[in-house]
Amino acid sequence: MEAIRKYLVYGTAVLLSLLSLCACSSDDDSEGLEVIGKPMTFDISFAGDIGEGRTRAATALSTDRKVYISTDAGKTFYEYGYNTSSGLWEAEKKYNPVTEAWETTDGIIWTSSSMIIYALAFVDNRKMVNGSTTVEINADQTTEAALNQSDFYGVVTPVTYTTGKVSLTLQHQVGRLQVEVTNCKSPSTMTCQLATARYTVGTVTVGNERIEVTSQNTAGTIMFYRKATTSTTATFVANIFELGNLAGNVTIVDDGNTYNAAIQTRGGLAVDPGYITQINVRLLN
Repeated sequence: MEAIRKYLVYGTAVLLSLLSLCACSSDDDSEGLEVIGKPMTFDISFAGDIGEGRTRAATALSTDRKVYISTDAGKTFYEYGYNTSSGLWEAEKKYNPVTEAWETTDGIIWTSSSMIIYALAFVDNRKMVNGSTTVEINADQTTEAALNQSDFYGVVTPVTYTTGKVSLTLQHQVGRLQVEVTNCKSPSTMTCQLATARYTVGTVTVGNERIEVTSQNTAGTIMFYRKATTSTTATFVANIFELGNLAGNVTIVDDGNTYNAAIQTRGGLAVDPGYITQINVRLLN
């Protein structure tokens, strides 16, 4: 009742304000309706890792890869490819969940002035259909090719209507574990593996403004790629699915000697998509 009394006291001023607000609201609604049906165009790029100045170049994906975009939380995906002649990302086909088939399309249109975009791209160009697909990382990542294959990209982002292109920057959706080893005897022949088994196949799903990967098979031992060495140091890297509490050991073999380095972090080590998580190991020779 007090709120009503305030409106009565300032009746004339409030009435004018309300009329003004109604006019603004009407304009906003009208603008929202005007954008419906207009084509949405994209400027797509692939980002490196985030974290303490250590970045991973996006060499695993280039513009010859397909990008799968959904505006309805994964119910329908559109396949976009880069046209080298026009220099544009163009819709090539759309997956119809009813007929379970790909069909031709003119691309995504604006259905509201504000929308949520889900976008995914895979190193091996696998397709995203009907809201989910499987994705794999290699248990043996001892070569650079095997390391780069153990990855996929994605982004979930709100977008607001624009007459220009919608910019999408797809991020790595697996984490990178980096092991820096010092006091080595034979760095150029050293090996490193994650003794704690991790699953290597998962199901990718989208929805609730998230991209998620859930385990689909028995875990395996991850072998690291030896990225760099000096006379006494070695750097190893491996890609693994998101994990909030990595624990256990990293097993290193140097000059015929085996070392088990415990991951000593209370509650486990967080390995997040798009980030480099580093472990430092000094060998006691």
